[in-house]
Amino acid sequence: MYFGHRLFVTLLACSTFVGTAVAQDLSNTAAGTALSGAVRSAAVGPTALAYNPAAMHQVLQYSLDTGYHYNAPASGHAFTASVVDSKTNPDIAAGMSYTYIMDESFGSTGALADRVGHMIRAGLASGYRTEGMALHIGMGIAYLDSKPKGNDRSKAFTLDAGALLVVNNMFRLGVVGHNLVDSKTTELPRRLGIGASLLVSGFLASFDAVLDFETLEETTPQYSVGLEYSVAERFPLRVGYQFDQIVDAQYISGGIGFVAQTMGFEFGFRQNIENKEDSFFAFNLRAYLP
Repeated sequence: MYFGHRLFVTLLACSTFVGTAVAQDLSNTAAGTALSGAVRSAAVGPTALAYNPAAMHQVLQYSLDTGYHYNAPASGHAFTASVVDSKTNPDIAAGMSYTYIMDESFGSTGALADRVGHMIRAGLASGYRTEGMALHIGMGIAYLDSKPKGNDRSKAFTLDAGALLVVNNMFRLGVVGHNLVDSKTTELPRRLGIGASLLVSGFLASFDAVLDFETLEETTPQYSVGLEYSVAERFPLRVGYQFDQIVDAQYISGGIGFVAQTMGFEFGFRQNIENKEDSFFAFNLRAYLP
């Protein structure tokens, strides 16, 4: 009971901070952006909530996060608040996030229209740890409420389910089913993501492959690689590359962060190699609670 109350109160306080702000790229984070999305086996905290809910359980932390995203192609702004707690109860990790979206979206007439939207995510994860191996499982729900100007309001609900295997705290293998419940919207297509990563002496190398079953008429892959090096265990430096056959585009990405005992910040960007107007950046500010 105390765990649930603590989580709710923290999220409420965080939502109050961003609720008066204006706010796109649904629930993404600076770390996920900087590594081109190659984080399904390596994510922690709010990034895990968005990419693989099972990964929320792999690191014990209680974090409160706020963020801002800008998506140039959609003229999109988003403000996000989230809380992930795997510390209060080490057997169960829980997380919630809220994103307020302002962007341009295709309405029912097929024309672009200004849109206001709300995205809510929540997830639970647990697992089993031994000295040399850990197995985590998790499930998350997502709710999208969207209203393009001059169009009908649309609502969508779906869920994710994932697993993560960690060997010797070095090798990680993650698998996650995205949007397993038909959401009736193109923004939340059914996908299968598989990720692998290797962590050695502060250096992380990760690879993700995602199969999209709904956006196009045939199943289409997306491949991402990411590299991260933590300088003095305080300053993560990140780069990434993504080959996205879903939209027939290639992206490069990068970012930097700072991590201290009680707080941290992260910045990430993504750029279409051929289309200079297709860019995205994200910033997150995080507090680590006792």
